[in-house]
Amino acid sequence: MADYKNQHYVPKWYQRKFIPDNKGEYWCLDLKPTIIKHPDGKEEIKDISRKSVKDCFSEDFFYKNVLFRDPNFLEKAFYGNVDDKGAKDIQTLFDPYGVGSNDRFLDFLDFLDTLRFRTPKGTELVKRYRFPNQTGRISLNDIILDTIRRIRGMHQTMWIEGVWLYLSADKSATKFIASDHPVTLFNKKIDLKDESLDMFMLLGTILLFPLDLNNCLVIFHRDYGIDRKSNPLQRRINARIYNGNPFLVPEKLKNYDGPMRATTKELRDNEVIAVNHLIKGRAHKFITSYNKKDLFPEKLLKDTDVANIENIVLPDPNMVVGVGDSYLRTTSGKYLRVDPYGRPINSVEAERKLKEMEEEVKRIRNNKKDID
Repeated sequence: MADYKNQHYVPKWYQRKFIPDNKGEYWCLDLKPTIIKHPDGKEEIKDISRKSVKDCFSEDFFYKNVLFRDPNFLEKAFYGNVDDKGAKDIQTLFDPYGVGSNDRFLDFLDFLDTLRFRTPKGTELVKRYRFPNQTGRISLNDIILDTIRRIRGMHQTMWIEGVWLYLSADKSATKFIASDHPVTLFNKKIDLKDESLDMFMLLGTILLFPLDLNNCLVIFHRDYGIDRKSNPLQRRINARIYNGNPFLVPEKLKNYDGPMRATTKELRDNEVIAVNHLIKGRAHKFITSYNKKDLFPEKLLKDTDVANIENIVLPDPNMVVGVGDSYLRTTSGKYLRVDPYGRPINSVEAERKLKEMEEEVKRIRNNKKDID
């Protein structure tokens, strides 16, 4: 990462996942195009073009323009290291034996959160965020980094305790599109154009993250997945900022098929189009697709009601099961027992139980190596 002039707020390696064979160009749609006025009075709008990943989702000295005087500060101090590990972290999601790794899982959470607020839309959210001990306009590097870390702690708590689901477009002719705001949240009671940093603390808020052409990660709150009649705008139980990084095995779906592995939901063509409608609605300025028609999902949908699209994104409520206590280990090495909402319960069984679970993961990995 020696050259920081042209800064990609969406990594090039991630963009390539939305192009067949990971190479070539794709279509880019500008949602806020410049209107060119000609001398004869005619107006021209150039909103669609063919671009390579080098020319998409980037801007010269982007972070200087939005947050810092030093144009390279964030790339050197924060994003660069997370970026370098991101590609490997995503791959672990498709390996039921790899995502049980504590370090890899936590690295993926870091990447997920970093990708959420390093974009134009995300940096605007960071600039709006305030803490009790903070006054005036965000300007100092250390204050901004502290802000980002606090936000990360809040988000990762919700994600660790949420239910993970994978949407698959394998059997669909339409594939998932990419946007300049890849890690996005939506709530059926909140307009698609509105967003806040604490939005995920609301019970009915759902995370969407397209992983590639055929896969999209969904994270939602367990209670809402079970009872869709709940008020989506109420705060989830024990919504809070977590200051540590636990390892928690989310055994929260039936058909659980591996460490940190949730159920996959196969989507039909019209359902993938509906998900793309959400992705486009939450984008800031640009979306991309290798198929030009996929840039306009609203033209292909009969129903664009977010409340109805929510049913496509979430699994059958009967697939989401209530769970009892869970066991986790903090980065300090302490073993804990917590209830389904992350509230600690003192238990001498915690250390023994989690060690048994970790030994089982090792055994499964060793068996896989023997088979290979």
